[in-house]
Amino acid sequence: MWIGIFNRPGVGRWVYRRRVRPALPEVSPEKKKELIDYLTTAVEQWRITMGEEPITWKLRNMRSQWGNCRPQKRLITFNLQLALVEPRLRDYIIVHELSHLKVPNHGAEFKARETEFMPDWKERRKALKEYLNANVNKNENDEKAKRREGEEG
Repeated sequence: MWIGIFNRPGVGRWVYRRRVRPALPEVSPEKKKELIDYLTTAVEQWRITMGEEPITWKLRNMRSQWGNCRPQKRLITFNLQLALVEPRLRDYIIVHELSHLKVPNHGAEFKARETEFMPDWKERRKALKEYLNANVNKNENDEKAKRREGEEG
């Protein structure tokens, strides 16, 4: 969904435009704990496999990213919504973000690094996008139905 502001009083032009991901399902405390346990083990295993020095990671609810890497601080932030996806897709995000520690962009060197450690990363990325599209569409339809019920009632 694209959000934009037009004809703001006194401006009369396009002010901003950004992509906003509709809200995904809420993550239960149990799912959050399960994700923390999973990431604690998986991040460490992948870090060692990829030959990286220790890092810090944290969880956050993010609306437009599955993960974020700050190489200078050796900090990776994972989206709490990863608790709702299958482990192989979580691993893709882990490898993707760990790859950013060595290569900050998404160029050929970055893709080669992902391929080195996860040859099927393209299929996993596609599956993650399909998961997102299916769940966003479901949530948008649920939200529309709730609004219609409110208007009728």
